[in-house]
Formats: sequence, structure tokens, C-alpha cells
Amino acid sequence: MGIGILVHLIGVCGKYYNLLYYVYMPTKAILDSYTVRELKLEISKRNIKRYSASKREDIVKLIMDNKERFHDLTHNKPKPKLTPKPKPKPTPKPAPKPAPKPAPKPAPKPKPKPKPKPAPKPAPKPAPDPTSIKASFTLEDALDVYDKKKLDHPVPFFCDNPTRDIYFVSVMNNNSNDCTFHHGGHGLFTLQYTDKKNGLGVLKNEPILKAMAKRYLECKKNKKALCISTERPGHENMLIFNYTRDEVERFEPHGAGFKGREDKLVNDNFKILVDKLNEYIPTKDKLRYVPPHEICPIGFKSFQRHENADMQKTKYKSKEFGSYNVLVTKDSGYCCAWSWFYLDLRLKNLSLTGNEIYTRTIAKVQQNPLLLKKYIRGLINDLFTILTKILKTIQKKHGFPSKVMALYIMKMQARSKHQYTNEDARQINIIYREVKEIVQNDLLKAIKA
Repeated sequence: MGIGILVHLIGVCGKYYNLLYYVYMPTKAILDSYTVRELKLEISKRNIKRYSASKREDIVKLIMDNKERFHDLTHNKPKPKLTPKPKPKPTPKPAPKPAPKPAPKPAPKPKPKPKPKPAPKPAPKPAPDPTSIKASFTLEDALDVYDKKKLDHPVPFFCDNPTRDIYFVSVMNNNSNDCTFHHGGHGLFTLQYTDKKNGLGVLKNEPILKAMAKRYLECKKNKKALCISTERPGHENMLIFNYTRDEVERFEPHGAGFKGREDKLVNDNFKILVDKLNEYIPTKDKLRYVPPHEICPIGFKSFQRHENADMQKTKYKSKEFGSYNVLVTKDSGYCCAWSWFYLDLRLKNLSLTGNEIYTRTIAKVQQNPLLLKKYIRGLINDLFTILTKILKTIQKKHGFPSKVMALYIMKMQARSKHQYTNEDARQINIIYREVKEIVQNDLLKAIKA
């Protein structure tokens, strides 16, 4: 009988326990008294995972589905806000006593005039540095400089706005030439064209044509060659107004016959451009258009065809931005760099024909395509050093980590093939805008365009 009574009491207690268990289960009203952060904290105490990215409604549903594990939740009372104590008013400081005026100093006695010293003899001019491109005066001298700076491996390279403008102006400054033309188009000093009939939009803009002709005459008066970068989608050329020969050269890195019939249409458009400019130029200064086939008549032996030698993909270790490795994803597509290479040689040898520059350069490297490619890598390395100095200034200004500076270089080179955090992307966009502002403000003043 005692066992029966004990069993009866256990059954009654179990019913009351279930009743209390369901009474104290969490309700939506109870959960609404908690913040999302507090709810996540309660979930973490129950060792439930994969909830951190959930929204409030998902977190509430998760708790309601597991009520039995949250039966101890009660209404969350908000903590009373502490009112700050009023700060005591500062006691006013007594006004300082005025300092006594110093006694007037006696007038200094006039010093006797020194005897004029004999004029010193002029110091002899130092010999030019053979490792500096500025010191080169002949074509062979310039190529010797490239030979000293040649590289066996590629470095990061990208030719976009605004980096292209920085590199272009750097080559111009290296030759003490500030003569280019800024017309407010795509890129500060870039003239866009297409390979279609009437594919040169500037031909229809008479004010720009007049301004370009006026700029050329100013440059000629100052004995400087007017240089304008020209671009079609994905490709770069160079337009050089040679005042010593009264010629306008269009340098095509691929040489004659690039894209066949399309190249003929491009030449026709630039021939029309020169004819229209001549309408605003005196007869004695009339210009002649020099197409690419007069510079490099054999297309398959042009400068850019030599870059197919020794193709490499490597990692560039950035000394400027810590120990981060920047993957060099390509070792070709250097049409911009070949244009700057020819521009550098041309500005040092304005009296030569374009074909003489090309043939003597090829003779210098003895038909060795690998040597010529090492030259172009050396030029890119010099220009990349200039860019890293600008990036270091931006890094110091904003306090960006070295990792973000290396990611900027990889993003510009690989065109967004890397994964970035939202904060990395925000900082990279700031770097891009800062570089663009430097180009628009500082370079335009330096080049006086």
C-alpha cells in the first residue's frame, strides 16, 4: 500500500512540473524585451551554432523552436541610464599684469663697407652621369642607359587612367619637355580614336583643332616637340609633332599593317587630322603626316613583337609595402611602354627619321628579342618606382596598412580577380581617387598643358 501512495504522489508532482514548465516557457513578448545582441548571447550559452549572421526574426524563430532550452528566460528590465554629474564651472584666472616696455636700444654704428672680393673662377661642369637617361644625347647613349637598367624578370605593370598619365609625364619630364596637349577628354593627354571611318572624334571639333595647332606653334617656338598619347580600345599609340622635320609621326608598337584594312582607315583619319591642322598653321610651318609603315616597314619585326620572348609569371616582392608578394600575372601587352620607349628615344634624336631610330635600335640589340624585352622591363621598373613613391605618400596620409597598398597594385594589374573584404575595397577606392587627384592637380601644373 505504501508503494501505491508513493506512485500516486510522483504522478501528481509530474503534472505540476509540466504545468510550471509550460507556464515559464519563453513567449514572443519576453523575447521582444531583449536586444539582438542579448538574444545571441543567450543562444551562445546553449552552445547553438551558425546563428551569428541571422536577423532578429530568424533568431526569435530559433529560440521558439527550442523553447525547452530557454525556459529560464524572463522579462528583461532595461538598465537605468546614469545622468552625468554637472561639471564645476572653472574659476576665472586673474588678468596678467602688462609686461614693462623694454628700454629703447641705442642705434647701431654704421659698419664700414667691405672691400669687393675678386670674382671666383667658374667651377668646371661635372661629367654627365652615364646611368641617367637625362645625360644621354645620342641614340646609342640612350640605349646604353637601357642596357645598364635591363631586367631579367617582369615587374607589376598596368596602363590605365590615371597611372598612364603619370608614366607619360615622367618620360616627358625626363627629357625636359613639358609640351603636350590637354583637351579634357578620356585621360589628361590622350586622344581617342577607333578603326572606323571618321573614327577620330576631334576632327569635328573646330575649337580643339585650333587649340592644338596653336599649341604646336608655341612648342615649336620653344624648340620642343608636341607629344600626344593616342588610344583605341585596349591599345596605345603615340603622336609626335617633330618641329625639326615638320612632321607628325604616329608610332604604332606593332609596326606596319597592324590589323590590315583597319590600320589603313586609322591612317586616313590621322592624315585628315594633320590636313585640318595645316589650315591654322602658316605655310612655312606646314606639317606632313608620317604613318607607321615609314617608321617600321616590316610589321613582324616591330618593337612589340619582341615581347613574346621569355614570357614569365612571377611574384614581385614589394620592399616599399612590407614583405607582401605581388603576383605579376602577365609579361606582355606593353603597347604603352613601347610607345614611351620610342618617345624617349625620339625626343633625344629629333633630327633622325623614325626609320633610322628603329633600324639602329634593332642593330644595337643585334636582333636579340630577349635583350630588347629586358630593356622594356627596365623602363617599366623605373616608372613603377615613381608610382610607388606616390602610393607611399597616400599611405602615410591615411595610415593604410602595407597589405592594402599591395592589394591596390594587384587589383589594378589583375582587374578584380582577387577577393577583398569590404574595408579593403573601401581603402583601395580611396587610393585610386587620391592618385587621380594628384594627376589632375600636380601633373597639369607641371606639364603646363
